[in-house]
Amino acid sequence: MKIVFAIVSISLLLGAGVASNVATQDQADMQGKSGNQTSAAQKRGSDNGYQARFTDDGQLIRPVGWRKWVYIGTPLTPHDMNDGKAAFPEFHNVYIDPESFATFERTGEFPEGTQIAKELVLVGSKAAVSGKGYFMGDFNGLEVALKDSKRFKDEPGGWVYFSFGHKAEYEMTAKVMPTASCNACHQSSAATDFVFTQYYPVLREAMPQVMKQKQQGDMQSKAKMDDKAMKAAMGAMGEAMDANSDKKASYQEKVFKWLVAKKYSNFASDSTVHPSSSGPAVHGDVRTFYNKKLDESMKQGNDTHPVGSLAVKELHKDNVLIGWALAVKSKEDDGKGNGWWWYENLSVTDTKNPVAAGLGHTSCVGCHAPGRDFVRTLTLN
Repeated sequence: MKIVFAIVSISLLLGAGVASNVATQDQADMQGKSGNQTSAAQKRGSDNGYQARFTDDGQLIRPVGWRKWVYIGTPLTPHDMNDGKAAFPEFHNVYIDPESFATFERTGEFPEGTQIAKELVLVGSKAAVSGKGYFMGDFNGLEVALKDSKRFKDEPGGWVYFSFGHKAEYEMTAKVMPTASCNACHQSSAATDFVFTQYYPVLREAMPQVMKQKQQGDMQSKAKMDDKAMKAAMGAMGEAMDANSDKKASYQEKVFKWLVAKKYSNFASDSTVHPSSSGPAVHGDVRTFYNKKLDESMKQGNDTHPVGSLAVKELHKDNVLIGWALAVKSKEDDGKGNGWWWYENLSVTDTKNPVAAGLGHTSCVGCHAPGRDFVRTLTLN
C-alpha cells in the first residue's frame, strides 16, 4: 500500500451552512473521548488540533480538518493497468499535518506525533472536455499513519496505521491495524523512515539539501553493490561471468537467456501451474522452482536462507508462459531484503525492459516481506 493516510470529519461531508457547528461538535467529542493517556507525541507544541487523540480503550479518534493539512500527492493504481485486479484502485489524496511538515523541512526527519492522512477517492469518469483520463468520483475511505514510538513501542519504527472505513461515511474511531498489513511493506520499501518519499515530490523538495545528498550517496553505493550481487546471482545459477562484458545490460541479458533455456527445470518445483498466493493482480498464475540450497533450507524450516538460495517463478496467463520472476540471495541480508537480487520480466522475447532488476528492489521486497526471509511460497505444491 503503500504510504499513509487521512481521515474525514463530518464537517467536511456536510454542507457549508452547518460545517462550523459540526466541526465544533467533533472537537468536543475528541476531547471527551481522549481519556488521560498522553504520549510524547501528544505533548508536542500547543493544542493546535494536530495532536493524535485516543479513546480510553486505545482507539485513534478521527482527525479534524485533515484536508487543510499540507497536501503531498495523489497516487493512483487503477484497475485498467492491473488486469482489473488492482490492490489499491482508488485515488489516494495524501496529507501531512503542518507541524510535522515544518519539522521535516528543517531536519529531513519525521518527528514524533507525525500524522499522515490518506483519503481514498473512487475513479469516476474516464473522459472530460479536456480528453480521456482518470477523474475523481466520490470519497470512499480514510486511513491515517501515526508515528508515536512511546505509545506503540513494539511497532517497527514507532509507526502505526488506522483505517476509518472504506465507505462514504467514515467511522469516528479506529483500531490499530495489524503490523503485517502495513509496517512490513513500509519498512522494506519506503525511502525515508517508513514514508514513501520517493513517490512524493513535495516531500523530496522539502527535504534539506544535506539529506538529499545522503540519499543520493546511498543510491550510488547500492548501485555498486548491485553489480557485485548480479555476479553472485549468476554464480548461483551456475553461469560463468565474463569480467570484460558490459555491466548491468550484459548481466540482465545472461539472466534472460538462462530463463529462456529453462536451466532451472531440474530444480524442486510445484507439480502444476496454480494461482499465485500473492494474489492474481500481482503474478496471476505461477509455477515456482527452488534450487537445492533453498529447497533444503525451506524443508528445514530455517528463518534465514543461505547465500546462493535461488527461486524462479514462471508466470502464466491463460495457460501460456508470459514471463518470469526470479530471486537470488546474493549476500548476507540486513533484514530488509537488500541481500536478495530480484528480476522480473513479463516477456519471453524482450530482454531490454524487465519490470524489476536489482538488489533489494523495493517493489519486490515490499511484497515478499511477510515471507520467511522474503520467500513467500512456504511449501511447493
